[in-house]
Amino acid sequence: MQIGGIRMRRKYIFVALTAVAVMMLAGCNNPPNIPRIVPSATLVESGDVVTLSAEVSDPDNEVSELTITWTSTGGDFDQTTGLNVNWTAPDVDAEEVFEITLTVEDPEGEMNSQYEEITVIPDTTPDIEGHIIYIGSKDGTLDYPFSPGRYGRSQFLYLSDEFDTTGKIIKMGLMCAADSAATFDNLKIWFYPVAIDSIVDTLDHNITEATKYLVYQGSSVLYGTKDEWFDFELVSPFIYDGEHNLLIEFEFDIWEGENEDAVETYAFGLGASPARHVGIVRTEDEKGTAENGSLYLKLVFEQKEE
Repeated sequence: MQIGGIRMRRKYIFVALTAVAVMMLAGCNNPPNIPRIVPSATLVESGDVVTLSAEVSDPDNEVSELTITWTSTGGDFDQTTGLNVNWTAPDVDAEEVFEITLTVEDPEGEMNSQYEEITVIPDTTPDIEGHIIYIGSKDGTLDYPFSPGRYGRSQFLYLSDEFDTTGKIIKMGLMCAADSAATFDNLKIWFYPVAIDSIVDTLDHNITEATKYLVYQGSSVLYGTKDEWFDFELVSPFIYDGEHNLLIEFEFDIWEGENEDAVETYAFGLGASPARHVGIVRTEDEKGTAENGSLYLKLVFEQKEE
């Protein structure tokens, strides 16, 4: 009987300790996960702007509840908080490496951080508009990249043999095909050097093996005057090597036009093969329809010293 009582007391003690442990774990706050920095470039010249994106998560809190802070060992930020910031490289006389640090803090004060190294070299060539190339012509029109609706994501492929030069691209332009201007918020443009020569319907499959370069980001962009070039000044110039094909991706979050009509852009190769563009109009979609044709495109390269 005594042995049974001992066993019973041990059982109660074990249950009690287990309950205490569960309560302690339930009230335990975990720190945010180690964040990740995605830079638009890691080798730049003095004065270049690098767009930095934060990938953050927390086992206990929503991303909106986290405090995100950026610091660096040099250079200037356009802002020091938020998921996306721009960092301007400082003037240097010789190659120098700067550390960009991303710190994430939860409401309980738990923190985690990560850093990325950006190499800055002297600016030997000023950003002066030089060689301009045009790819395609005004053969037809596409609703993409500025499709109707409150969301848009689209991709366009350009082949290496359509370029007649290499170097730093500092500006790109599209030509509107109608006077139907609209304002787009959170417009982002990415450049991807790719090996593919045809686009498939799932957008992420087209860029699986490619390096991602965020070259433009605008909080509010008014697009559209017929037969005039609309130029996008690249916040992070892109170095084109002449060997890869170039895939350009557009994304915007909110449509703020007066109607739901698309803003048409001139395009070429609409009846030719292979597939050169794909787009979606809802955030929940993964696939669009891969089709022929690409946008009539202007690219401005930085002037090279003679």
